[in-house]
Amino acid sequence: VVSDPSEASISEMFDATAGAPRVIWKLLSGVRMDERGLTSDEQKSSALEAVKAATRLMREERDRILHADAARGVPGPLRCLRRLEITPEFFSSAELAFSRDLVMDVLDVWAG
Repeated sequence: VVSDPSEASISEMFDATAGAPRVIWKLLSGVRMDERGLTSDEQKSSALEAVKAATRLMREERDRILHADAARGVPGPLRCLRRLEITPEFFSSAELAFSRDLVMDVLDVWAG
């Protein structure tokens, strides 16, 4: 299931997949950039913060669903078959170090 980083879209995506035994939640970064990519430190910082905020919201929604599953008696292993994927559109034009930093930040947020 794919979502843009808006709070409404993320909540809707999680509500639509509640109870599904296996889900891949995919976040599109939604970061706008020109043909030169993310050129300033301010643009990079803004992109990182936007993706981290959306990931934080996705983690909160994931936790809400996992708690609801546990309350309904869904076995533990089935509650684990859900994962996050992120597709930052700027990866193809970003510096490798920036892309790595973004992935590491998202992993930190997702892990809680």
